[in-house]
Amino acid sequence: MIPNDFKQKVAQLYPWLLSKALYLCRNKEDAEDLTMSVICRILENAHRFDTDLPLKPWAITILNNTFCTWYNREHRASFTSLEAVETCQTSIAHPDKYIEAKISLCVIKRYASKSKMISSVILHAKGYSYTEIGKMFNIPIGTVKSRISTGRKMLSESMI
Repeated sequence: MIPNDFKQKVAQLYPWLLSKALYLCRNKEDAEDLTMSVICRILENAHRFDTDLPLKPWAITILNNTFCTWYNREHRASFTSLEAVETCQTSIAHPDKYIEAKISLCVIKRYASKSKMISSVILHAKGYSYTEIGKMFNIPIGTVKSRISTGRKMLSESMI
């Protein structure tokens, strides 16, 4: 149960958080969504908050982390599938770019059949979180992070 005085303090923070979110988002609708998401997270994690400390620094940390996560998801290059890359190759006009795309696709296919690491890299590129990938493969998050890191290194070394 969240104490009413804590809820009131959080409610009083709304205008301040909204102004900070507006600075980050540069868009009123996104700023309002971000602020409401932060308010929800503050209330969900109220049991973790030390009442002897000020609320604003904790709230701004949650705001910044939430914004960074949202920004990274929105601006990450999306990966559809190997099949889509294959069909896209035919529309590449410049010969050097076509050869580069062909080599990249061959490397990805070669390693995809040999290792779960590449599957993890592809799923992460599609936008799945570490937790979601861990649940798909029934493995710990640390293993997912390790597979993605190793898979990226393996792919980048193979393409050099």
